[in-house]
Amino acid sequence: MQNNISHKQSDQAPLYLTNFISFPYQSSQQDIPVTQFMALSPFSVKWSSNGTGYKLYANSNPNPIYTGTGTSFDIPQGFKHNTTLMLEASNAAGKLYAFLTIIISKPTLTPDSITVAGTMDNPSILTVQGTLYAKSTLTINGTLNLGNNNSFNDITVGATSNIRGKATLAQLTANAIAGGASITTDANCALTLQPNVTVNKLDTTSVTASGSSNIADLTVNGSITANKASITMMGSWNLIKQGSAFGEMTITAGTDGLVLAYIDPDNCDAGTNATAVITYNGQQYSVNGVNLYQVQSNNALKQGYCCVPVQKGTSWQCSGSTSGNGQSPTIYVYWIPFGADKSS
Repeated sequence: MQNNISHKQSDQAPLYLTNFISFPYQSSQQDIPVTQFMALSPFSVKWSSNGTGYKLYANSNPNPIYTGTGTSFDIPQGFKHNTTLMLEASNAAGKLYAFLTIIISKPTLTPDSITVAGTMDNPSILTVQGTLYAKSTLTINGTLNLGNNNSFNDITVGATSNIRGKATLAQLTANAIAGGASITTDANCALTLQPNVTVNKLDTTSVTASGSSNIADLTVNGSITANKASITMMGSWNLIKQGSAFGEMTITAGTDGLVLAYIDPDNCDAGTNATAVITYNGQQYSVNGVNLYQVQSNNALKQGYCCVPVQKGTSWQCSGSTSGNGQSPTIYVYWIPFGADKSS
């Protein structure tokens, strides 16, 4: 489209501006206008005029991409999306303007926000500078890299997902999640984890795991379903103390877990007794272990154990004592953490 706007006239010949066209980059067939090009493909423009100076503008950019006296200009970098060019021709008689719209096929889009109402299938790279909202299903065949401010109703990822920030999801099905992810799902969300998923922090309503998943910090308001999957809820046993007698120790729990006191009377002398005491929240829990002598050829071993649940951040105490003469039973105190292999 070409529009001419004329200003005041002088005694010299009237200013004219015509034939503002675009054509393939440095083509020999410059008289055949072409207005559609691939994204970032080079092209050239030219015009006819008796002006003494020209300025070429692109879209709303106030700075001209060309200033000079020539009547042609090469644009080797092309454009990423549809662009309107405005040409200003001037001389002492006044100014004229012409407009030319360049159509870009397969444009490169980096929108601040994109709203998907239906199914979106992107086999290549989709870059979104702001927030991406998918009202239906978003299917990504490759890798999904998520920063902050992401919201999805239903997302399926075929490769590893790297979530750098905090993602809020209504439903996520992924083969692998990495990158120190912190995931918070929407209310009443069903989160499905495929095999070999690693998540540092997960806060969700319900989780379905179809393989082996490693979640360091898990908060579930509803249910956990394992379809032939192994869900590890406890870490490794940590031996806190072993011996026949010891003074009171105070330990602060680094996570929720269980304190287990166990007394083994094997290989101790008959009639020698051992006692272990666990103190938590002002309550004492004691257990005894002893080798009861019945006849010389038949001893009765009496093992003892107790288990006390402890909350994260609270303190508990343990102590051990013996009575009688001879070899005493052995006292063991273990810490068994919930959710992670973490000592008390």
